[in-house]
Amino acid sequence: MMGADVYRRMVDLFTREGVPIGTHAIGDRAIDTAVDAYAAALKQWPKQGLRHSLIHANLPTDHALDVMADLQKRYDSGYPETQAEFLWFLGDALAAGWGPERSHKMMPYATYVKRGILFSDGSDYPVTPYAPRYGLWSSVAREPDGDRFGKAPFGTAEAVDIRTALKSHTIWAARQLFLEKQTGSLEVGKLADVAIWDRNPYAAPTASLKDMRCLMTLFGGKVVFERK
Repeated sequence: MMGADVYRRMVDLFTREGVPIGTHAIGDRAIDTAVDAYAAALKQWPKQGLRHSLIHANLPTDHALDVMADLQKRYDSGYPETQAEFLWFLGDALAAGWGPERSHKMMPYATYVKRGILFSDGSDYPVTPYAPRYGLWSSVAREPDGDRFGKAPFGTAEAVDIRTALKSHTIWAARQLFLEKQTGSLEVGKLADVAIWDRNPYAAPTASLKDMRCLMTLFGGKVVFERK
């Protein structure tokens, strides 16, 4: 949407002024451009805790992964903000667009975990459905809504377990919003933001995660939803 030089100048300006940045970057070259701009700006204007992020970050290269890991360790920046349910809801279209070799590397959650790279996950509503169960299930199953390219065009090598998926939707997401001291986990002193499900996701079969239903929701300690 803009030239790389203009973008780099914007990143430099906002970093110098201490403004957090979230860059919409989907493909490999866009992600490389973004992380390199973050690294250059933070080297020029070293600041901790801006948590510059990469929105979507569908297909990071090995170089991008290296830079993300370094940025997180060195500056508390370079965090992927992802949407696992793209793999389901846009499944066949994504597989067609990226091709079989690259599709297996999309949204490399398992690699993030191995590399110690924190990431957040959530819905891209209204592009995808809002309910978090779809993202939780997609993080574990990586199955498309369709079978034009088979049931596993994205493979399972980059799948994570449900505990990791829940962290990416709760405490890691809260951290990306600078809200980890207020919400994102059940701890004394934090807001009582609680979702009560109709089954134990830690024990449920992977396929049933997609069908979970919320029975009650508390927001700030108040019941704001109760299924009749």
